[in-house]
Amino acid sequence: MKKTIKNLFASLFAVLIIGLSGFAYAHFESENSESTKLTASLVQPDLFVAEYKTPIWFSIRDLETKETLNNLEVSAEIEKLNSGIIAKDIVVQQKGEEYMFEFSFSEFGNYKIHLNISRNKNENYFDFPIIVEPPVEGLKSEGIAFYFFAILGFLVLVFGIIKKKYKLGIIWFLILLALGGLVYSVIFTQKQDTSNGIITCPKASGECVWTAHIHAYMPINICGEYFRLRTEVGALNLLHTHEEKNLAHWHDKLPYDMETKSIKETENLLVKAFFSEIKVPIGEDRIASKKNGDLCPDGKPGTLRVFVNGIEKKDFLNYLWRDKDVIYFEFSDRDALEIQKELKEKPIVFPVLGRG
Repeated sequence: MKKTIKNLFASLFAVLIIGLSGFAYAHFESENSESTKLTASLVQPDLFVAEYKTPIWFSIRDLETKETLNNLEVSAEIEKLNSGIIAKDIVVQQKGEEYMFEFSFSEFGNYKIHLNISRNKNENYFDFPIIVEPPVEGLKSEGIAFYFFAILGFLVLVFGIIKKKYKLGIIWFLILLALGGLVYSVIFTQKQDTSNGIITCPKASGECVWTAHIHAYMPINICGEYFRLRTEVGALNLLHTHEEKNLAHWHDKLPYDMETKSIKETENLLVKAFFSEIKVPIGEDRIASKKNGDLCPDGKPGTLRVFVNGIEKKDFLNYLWRDKDVIYFEFSDRDALEIQKELKEKPIVFPVLGRG
């Protein structure tokens, strides 16, 4: 009995270790040793699993401004350590603000993704070591957790029957079964995190949709004073606000293209769409009642500047915002470098969500 329980705990521990090891190797940034002009990061997935076609996403940005670099020629090679190159000349395509390709790892083990980026006739090379885990046959992680507690509960029940402690055995069986259900629910809920979005393809319609519940923080500084957007405005199925200060909410469905792995009809998630929905005037040179050149109370003319996650964004009206973005608006006489330096030294923290 004791040996069986120890073996079950050992199995669960092994599953957790595999998951954590995959997560640990998925998120990191690799800087090019030959060039200081750009940087590349592997942003998805969190866990590589063998025998599944996996979309692999990279962020490629200017090293100084952190702006996305567009229209680059990017290719990739896959190397399995101790076995050599197993795939080369893989075309990496830009999708939105990131670059991606799909690949199916036939075996688990240690690999390297070699990324080759051509920019201004210069070649830039980045290496990303990853661990590919073996596929779990028949059960998902939440199923494994539930069955672990169910089996453990059954063994406790049998032990109680053998010892003629029927009531105690039944009570512990029900407790462990309930605990298994709780663990299943928590794992399933985390995997279905709607901030990243859930993709479903109903057979009846044949069309795929992306469903999400996302938020962006948009603090506004006009002449040194905090400008608060109205709360509880906007249609609930479109962009809207609730009780938090200057927090944009969106939760609905959008058509999704499975071939390009991208969302269709993104107009409702642009910055300009949010201000239009809540009826606050905005333009490239104006916000609320102020436009470029208008005087602040100190007698100095102001200029509108916008920063996305600490980096100035020129075409901010057409920016497709993402969950947990901080989009800072400032109308003042300060220049962009001064504001950007301040934001780097004292980053604006995303606020705690209220209701909605």
